[in-house]
Amino acid sequence: MIHKDIFNIVTLIANDKYSRFAALAVTIFSAFVTVFVSSLAGVIIYGGYILGCLVSWCFLKYQIVASAYLSGLVSFCYGSHSSRKKLKQSCSICDDLSCKRHQQNKAVAPWKDLYIPKELNCVIETFYNKILESFVISWYGQFTSDVDFLNELRYCLQYASAAVINQFLNLDHANVISRKLLPCVVKHIDDYMYMQQIIKLKKTRLNDVIVEYLGTRLHAATVNRKCELKYLQHLSSSLMPHILPDKYLKCQNYVVLIREILAGWVLLPLMDVLADPNIINSLVILAATYRSNQTRHKQSSEKVIFLENFIANNQQKSSFATDLNTIKGNTELLYAFVQFLKREEHVHLLQFCLDVDEFNNKLLTPDLTKKQLEELHSEALTLYKEYLNKNTINFIGCSDEIIDNYYSLLKDGVYNVAKLRTSKPLYQAYEHTFNVLEKVWCPSFFHSNEFYSYICGAKVTAAYNKGAASRSLVNFGSPLKSRRKYYETPSQGTVAKISSGIGKLRGALKVAQPIEGAIHPPEAQGIENGAVEDIIISECGNIFRDLSSWRVSILSYQTNNKVVSFCINVQRLDVVEDVTKRHWIVLRKDQDFYTLKAKLVEFHGENEISDTPLPSRKAGSSIEVRMKKYEEFLTKLLQKPLLRGSDLLFSFLTAEEDFTVLIATSTQNAQDFGNIYQSVAHKLRKEKGQHLDPFMGTFLLSTGKTKSGKFEWAEIGDEVSTKMIEKTTPMPKTFRNHVFNDNFGTTFKDLKESCNTSFNSIGMIQCIFYLLKYVFKLPHYLLRLYAAICSVAQEAVEAFSSAYIERRLKHSLSPSNLTYLVQLLEDVIFHSRSSPTKEELIERRNRAFALLNTAIPSYLECIVGKDVNEGLKMLLEILQHPHYNKHLAYNLLDLILCEMYPTLQNTGTQ
Repeated sequence: MIHKDIFNIVTLIANDKYSRFAALAVTIFSAFVTVFVSSLAGVIIYGGYILGCLVSWCFLKYQIVASAYLSGLVSFCYGSHSSRKKLKQSCSICDDLSCKRHQQNKAVAPWKDLYIPKELNCVIETFYNKILESFVISWYGQFTSDVDFLNELRYCLQYASAAVINQFLNLDHANVISRKLLPCVVKHIDDYMYMQQIIKLKKTRLNDVIVEYLGTRLHAATVNRKCELKYLQHLSSSLMPHILPDKYLKCQNYVVLIREILAGWVLLPLMDVLADPNIINSLVILAATYRSNQTRHKQSSEKVIFLENFIANNQQKSSFATDLNTIKGNTELLYAFVQFLKREEHVHLLQFCLDVDEFNNKLLTPDLTKKQLEELHSEALTLYKEYLNKNTINFIGCSDEIIDNYYSLLKDGVYNVAKLRTSKPLYQAYEHTFNVLEKVWCPSFFHSNEFYSYICGAKVTAAYNKGAASRSLVNFGSPLKSRRKYYETPSQGTVAKISSGIGKLRGALKVAQPIEGAIHPPEAQGIENGAVEDIIISECGNIFRDLSSWRVSILSYQTNNKVVSFCINVQRLDVVEDVTKRHWIVLRKDQDFYTLKAKLVEFHGENEISDTPLPSRKAGSSIEVRMKKYEEFLTKLLQKPLLRGSDLLFSFLTAEEDFTVLIATSTQNAQDFGNIYQSVAHKLRKEKGQHLDPFMGTFLLSTGKTKSGKFEWAEIGDEVSTKMIEKTTPMPKTFRNHVFNDNFGTTFKDLKESCNTSFNSIGMIQCIFYLLKYVFKLPHYLLRLYAAICSVAQEAVEAFSSAYIERRLKHSLSPSNLTYLVQLLEDVIFHSRSSPTKEELIERRNRAFALLNTAIPSYLECIVGKDVNEGLKMLLEILQHPHYNKHLAYNLLDLILCEMYPTLQNTGTQ
């Protein structure tokens, strides 16, 4: 095989005149050097020629292997061509990369291990603070001085920004640029070159040609300004599930507020900045005049955690806050804290502290026996395996030094357990976990639903809790008599009083259990313990009655139009003033009994009514059997202490009207209105707006107010019609921009299908070839050389290009450049600087073009030709059209976001 390949190479050289001439010239030159200079030099020259032919043959014969080796050589010389930063995606349970669950849970703190230069961090903090001050605090401060809501906004901004940065850093930037963004840019340039030819023929405006030429390929956000804002709103709504914690997405009002801030006050001006020709010219001037040696000493090397002081400087301690030791000493408060940590998946931290407390109590026992030491040693090993081992799911996240010191004490023997009394490792681990709980999780706990439920009691709803009615009014506000372990469920009718005074406040804020069927239940706010019974009985004397002293019997029935009505004889044995009310008869149908049971189950729970069965409707029982069953049913109900004051049972045994009709017409409205009336303040205080929309809808229906055709402010939501939004919703100040005006000023219905057949590049090799041929217009021999190199070593060329892209990207996204971009964005939004005049814009544009003349060195110009400068000028000329720039900017944004969040492709954001 090899001799055939050598024969083919010799034949190729002999048949090709250029190869034959080169071989003859090298042979003559080598012979001349051998005769007149040195034989060794002649052999080296001719050997180099032969070796070059062999290397070329190897490249052609083994292209894949050769390209792989060249790619590795480029990566070795320039470093890895992927700048992806392997951030620590710690599991929210074990804080370890090896955990199998860390892909299923969002990071609790995405800014963890995300460090940026201090100068850039300060600029971002200032920018976010200005946004909050201008767009939130300006109106929020008129209602309250409480900063809890603002801190939640700060937390969301920090969380979302860190989540986006982490996702961006995890991208393979060179691969995305070369395979996605570069083809889009080349397509953009090719479209412009075609449209320039159309402009010369038709002599019309560029924007008109763009709309006609691109047609439906025109990006939806650039059609007009309103479409752009709607697009950004939809994009923000689609991004929020990926960049915000799930609990913040449950409040629709909060979601709408965040969406409007992102769309109208961040993304809209950001896209204006990226597409503004004046900003682009400024960046070109900055890049052309950049001197790394002059700015290197000015940049501070100090790095800080991303937005570390953004929340800390504005954090205000909750009025109900207490320390962790107090939480551990209170059973009910500890139970609520455990439930909160379970929801946040960090309950193992508290469990470690509790286990260490129990272990220390045993460890401090004097004169330990050998058996006790062995037991303590076993428990200490269990603590290590459960909490201090990095491979366990309950790892507390302490330092390696603490782990090593702790394990070294245990492995030396049983008797070294006693050294844990005075040694540092266990106390350091405990202190680390205690600080995490107190500084990170306790502040969040004091603003959680679990803590609010502890302070204010269970949420009051229209449908009563099944077990809620088992609480006695006499026990309202009574102190907890016995301590329970932290994992037991405390009784809902008891209140634990703690030293901080929270117990008394909790008793004052709790809403009394609504009395079944009462239209105006009594308020218990501000009433303590013993006084509750007197006031309730005085206000609701007509409701409280002792039905257990009543007797019922069913001895007969009546039939009317085939409807059977049972005669219920009711006799009161309790003392009443009116003798005529000691005995009466009421008529009830079969359906009335089932309605009564259904309502009792709704109010008191099925467990309370389960021992009072009714005859099955499908059994076809006789009337006599049903009479007996119904009598037993009512007798058992009257014997239940829980139903002594039941308004439903009282109405069933006293009302002359049809019971089913009575319930359908009056009970529901009275129940809803009564419960809503009692819980208005409670809901507004507790929900913080999460469920105001359904609440207001129920409230309006209960008061008999019907919805009119006009726009109701109480029902503003995210599902308002587009026409209504256009008439009532004010546009943000950033909506008007003198550079972009109304974008292309057209509508979707005016766009037609695009019929252009412009260039569609595939891959970076084709894109570079297109730029070299049509933009920079390189000589034909250089294009052939490039094509030959790419055909032989395509992977090596791609690796070299990726390495170059990474180096340029690292330079472009340097801290100083990012700081400048953030300041530009801030200036655009808040108009911190005066707008440049028309003369200044023209001067800046001319300067940018002038600097491009010196961008290519003179020696390189002689090799590649003078058309390279013209190509650079053409690229800059394309960027002088703001609307066409925005079309490109949105296409690039869509590609980047779809790479960062692939699921966005299914939400219709493009």
